Amino acid sequence: MPDAVYAAWKAQKTGTIVGGSLAKKFGWKVGQRITLNGTIYPCDPELEIVGIFTARDIRQEEQLFFHWAYLDELMNGRKIVGTYWMKARTAEDIPKLKELIDGHTKNSSDPTETVTEKEFADQFMAMMGNIKLLIASLGTIVLIIMIMMTANTVAMSARERVTEVAVLRTLGFTGGQIVFLVMAESVLVSLAGLLLPLVTALVLFNGLKLSPAAQFFPFFLIEPKTIVIATTAAVTSGLLAAVVPASLAARRKIVDGLRQVV
Repeated sequence: MPDAVYAAWKAQKTGTIVGGSLAKKFGWKVGQRITLNGTIYPCDPELEIVGIFTARDIRQEEQLFFHWAYLDELMNGRKIVGTYWMKARTAEDIPKLKELIDGHTKNSSDPTETVTEKEFADQFMAMMGNIKLLIASLGTIVLIIMIMMTANTVAMSARERVTEVAVLRTLGFTGGQIVFLVMAESVLVSLAGLLLPLVTALVLFNGLKLSPAAQFFPFFLIEPKTIVIATTAAVTSGLLAAVVPASLAARRKIVDGLRQVV
C-alpha cells in the first residue's frame, strides 16, 4: 500500500485497511463506513475504510486490519490480546526466543505458548482431524486403482497387437525398443488421464476462485508443486503399469506372434 495510506490508517483510531479481494467481494470502497458484528468479542467495531492493500499471495487479501487500541476501548480496557507476531533474525534464534518468552510469562496469570507459524497453522488443521492422513490414504488408494486400470488397458493393447509386435521384430526392432514403445504408450495414457482433472481443477480453483470449504479456505489454489506431484504420480503409474505387458511383448518369439490371430 502507499505510504500515505499507511500514515492515514495509523492516524485514525477507527480506520481500517482492507485486502483487495475482500473489498471486491463485498463491494467496499475507500471512505465507506462498515460495522463488524462481534462474535468472539462482545462488541461491534464501527470502522472507516482508509485504504485497500494488495499482496503477492491473493489469499492474504482476505483480511482487514484495524487498531487494537480501538478494540480495547470497546472492551472497557480489558487488555485482551490473542496473539503476538514477531520475526526472528535467524531460524537458529527461534528455540531461544521460545524459551525466553514462555519462561518470562510462565508464572503469570496468562502464560504464553510460543510456536512457529507452521506449528500455529498445524494446530488449526488438528482441530479438523487428521486431514493429512485422510488425504494421503485416499491419494494412495486412487493411485493404486489408477495403476491397475492402466495396467489392464496396456495389457489388452499388448494382446491385441501381438502380430504387430512380431512384424516390428522382423523389421529389426530390438526387445528394448519394443519395451520402450509399450511403456511410452502407457505413460501417454496416464498423462491423458491426468490432463482432464488437472485442467478442470485449475479452471475451478485458480480461474473461477471456487473453494470446497470457503470458511476454512477462502482461496483453494492449485500450486505448481501440486502439479509436479500429480505429473510425477501419473508418469510413475504409467511406468509401473507397463512393466509386465512390455516385458512379455518383448520376450515373445517372432514365430509365435506371427501365428497368433487376435
